Amino acid sequence: MFRDGRAITALGSQGGDQQDQWQLLYLLRTIVGRYAPQQAIDVPALHTTSFPDSFWPRTWEPGRAVVEDRLGDAVIETLGRLSAVGVYPETGVLWAAANPGPRVCGGTVAIGPASPEGSVGAEPSPPQADGVEVGTRFGVALESRCPRFPILDRPPIERIPVRAPSQAVPLLRDRHRRRNIIAAATVALIAAAIVVAQPVSAGAATLGPGYDWHGQATSHLGGYLDPDGSVSYCINAGAPSAIGRVTTDAGIVGQVNGLSPASMIQLNLVLSRHGNTSDSNTAAAVAMAVWSIAGNADYQAEGGDVFVLGRAPASERATIQSLADQYRAEAASYVPETGSATLGLSIDSGNDYLGVLDVIATPELAIGNVTLTNAVFVDSGSPSRAGVSNGARLAVRGTPPSADPYRVTAAGDFSTPSGPSANVHLYTTPGAQTLTASGTSVPLVFSTAATDIADRLVAGVTTIAQPTGVVGGTVIDTAAAVNVPSAGMQLSWAGYLQPAAATTPTCTDQTLVYSSAVPLTITADGDYPSEAFPVTDARVGTIYWIETATVAGELVAQGICGAANETSVLSPVPPHLPVVSG
Repeated sequence: MFRDGRAITALGSQGGDQQDQWQLLYLLRTIVGRYAPQQAIDVPALHTTSFPDSFWPRTWEPGRAVVEDRLGDAVIETLGRLSAVGVYPETGVLWAAANPGPRVCGGTVAIGPASPEGSVGAEPSPPQADGVEVGTRFGVALESRCPRFPILDRPPIERIPVRAPSQAVPLLRDRHRRRNIIAAATVALIAAAIVVAQPVSAGAATLGPGYDWHGQATSHLGGYLDPDGSVSYCINAGAPSAIGRVTTDAGIVGQVNGLSPASMIQLNLVLSRHGNTSDSNTAAAVAMAVWSIAGNADYQAEGGDVFVLGRAPASERATIQSLADQYRAEAASYVPETGSATLGLSIDSGNDYLGVLDVIATPELAIGNVTLTNAVFVDSGSPSRAGVSNGARLAVRGTPPSADPYRVTAAGDFSTPSGPSANVHLYTTPGAQTLTASGTSVPLVFSTAATDIADRLVAGVTTIAQPTGVVGGTVIDTAAAVNVPSAGMQLSWAGYLQPAAATTPTCTDQTLVYSSAVPLTITADGDYPSEAFPVTDARVGTIYWIETATVAGELVAQGICGAANETSVLSPVPPHLPVVSG
C-alpha cells in the first residue's frame, strides 16, 4: 500500500478465494476504523461464498456468509439484511440495497464442533432458507437459518464513490475478476457494519486464545489480548466483558482482590509459566487456575470448573481439566527457592603449586563468577572465571606471594533464573472485568567462599658460588633448595663473564659463557652443585652466576645478576718466585 508514492505497508494472506476478502477487512479496519495492526488481525473475520470458486469443481453457495461466532449474536443477526450490491461501470461508484426490516426468523442452533481445519459439516439448509454458517477457531460451530430477503426494486440507498468520474475504470468483463470485485464489495459492506456494531478502541482488549459459547465474549474461557499485545486473564468470575471497552494499563501492582503476598506469588507463577500462550487448551486451563486463586468464592458461585468447561468442545474438556489441576498444584506447592554454593579447594599431593577447585551449587541452574587469590586457573592463566556452573571442576595453580607459607582462596557470586514476585500486571476496564498478566520476577542471588585447608609452601633456592678460580682449574655454583615438591623441581645455571676491570655486573647474551646442558631434576631439599666450569686464559675476569628453579614449567625462583655469594673471580696462574739458596 502506498501513500504519496511511498510504500507504507505490505500485507498478504493464505486462503485461496478468501484472500482478497480477508485483506480487505484488514484495510477497512486499519484505514477506516483506525485499528492497530494486531487488533485488525485479531478481530473476528468473515467471508462470502456467493461466487463460484476459482478451483475445480467451481462450486458456489449463493446468499451464504461464513463468520466467526466471536462476532456475537447481535452482529450476526444484522448480516441477513444485505440484499444486493453492484457497481456503476460509467462512474466506478459502488451501490448497495438492503432490507431495513428486522430479522423475524428463529435463533441460532448448534450444529456440531468445529473441525481442526475450522470448517463444519452442516446439514443443508431447507430450500426456502439461506444458511448463515457461524464458523469458529475457538469453539462450536453454529448456523442461523432465516428466510431469504428479496432484492428491493428501488434506487440504491447509498453511493460510495470509488474515484472521481474522470478516473473511473470500466467494469471488467472477465468473469473471475468481476466476481472478485463484487465479492470484495460485499465483504466491505459487511465489514463496515461490523465496524459500527463492534467498535474497538485503540485502548481496548480483544479476545485471545480459548473458547466461548454462542459468540458471547462474557462466556469466554481463556485469555484476552491487551492493547500492548500481552495475553491477560480475568480475575473477576462473572464480571461483564472488557471486550470493546477502553482498557487502562495500571502497571505492576502488588495486591489485587485482597490476596496475600503468598497468593500473589502463586498467581504470578501461573501467569508467568503458562499464561503467555497461543494454545486454546492451555489458555482455558490458565483462566480456570487464575479464577481459583484470585477469586475462588465468586468462581464457585458461578458454577466452577463444571460450569465453565461447558464453553469448550467436549473433546477438549478432559485435557483442559487436567492442565488446570496441574497449574493449581504447581501454585499450591510452590516454595520460593533458596540458593547455596560450596567451593572446594584441594592441593596436589605432589606439588603445592597445583590443585583443583570443585563447585557444588543449589539449585543446579545457578551460574556464578569465581575469583581466586594467590592462584590462577591453569587453562586461562587468569585469576577470574565467569559462567561457572554446578559440578564444575577447575585446575588451579598457585602464584605465591612473597610471604611463605601461603594459602589460596576462592570467592564466588551466584544467581539463579528468576522466580515470581508477589505482583502482577493489571489492566482495568470501568464496569467490566479486571485483567491480569504476569508480573515481575527476581533472580536469587547468593555468595560463597573457600580457602585452602592447609598451608602451601613456596619452593626456593639460594646459591653459594666458588669465590675464586685460576687458569687451568674449575669453578662451580652450589644451590641450596628448600620446600621442593615431591613431584620434582628443575634447577639450571648460567654464567656471565666480564673483564676483571668491569665494575657493573652485566648479564646478557653477549656476556653468557656457560649454561647447564640439561636442567637438573630434584625431588628433595638439599645442596646441588652445578657442572664444573673450566677456567682458561680467555676466561680471566669475573663470573656472575644466576640459578633458575621451575616447578611444572612455572618459574619459582631465580638469582639476581651480581648478587652476593654468586660471584667467582678468575685469575691467571701466579708467576714462580725465584729460588733463594742460603
